Amino acid sequence: MTIPEHHLYRDHLDRALEGAFGEPVDLVVYLSKHVSESRRPSLTVHPIGNPRGAEFGGQPETLVPSAPRWMTAALRGLRKEAKGLPYNVTFEATHHGPYLTKPTFYIEQGSTETEWADLAASRAIARVLLALEQVDAPIAIGLGGGHYVPRHTDRSTATSCLRSPSRRVRTRGRIGSRDRPGRRADKGGHDGVRASQEPCETGRPGV
Repeated sequence: MTIPEHHLYRDHLDRALEGAFGEPVDLVVYLSKHVSESRRPSLTVHPIGNPRGAEFGGQPETLVPSAPRWMTAALRGLRKEAKGLPYNVTFEATHHGPYLTKPTFYIEQGSTETEWADLAASRAIARVLLALEQVDAPIAIGLGGGHYVPRHTDRSTATSCLRSPSRRVRTRGRIGSRDRPGRRADKGGHDGVRASQEPCETGRPGV
């Protein structure tokens, strides 16, 4: 379905779907344009919510339930279906709204108008979603690693461990949000990334 208002600020879409279709909602997936200052062609997957303020929709200091098994399946599917296309396929950390109470994730195509109009990339996303089945593997929470969490992405596609990337980085003993949608990602948070790897390497569920 499509909505007329800006999706970042349309809270409780899950409730609207349940009211419209008369069926419980188990998962919400947003198909969205991706924007970044780097203008790098990217296909991304990410959870939503705000570790701190709510400048871009949602509620402050509130995370929306994620769907790590579905997100990892989508990421792995994109790696397969977009093979040969000039796109970086990656997780993003959580960094914006809207607010929902049901498991939700975004799958995005970008980062400029050229990529938005690329039918090959859009068809790759469509194939992924039409065949999507959640994977069965342990779940961990990834902290740190910058906006595009490359190490979380690599480990989620190379091992049986799943991660819900959090939009949080360690700085001076505090945990906070540093990037904005469409802005270049800050570096940092490597301690958080290293700390989150051990459960995957040992095959145990993470925190």
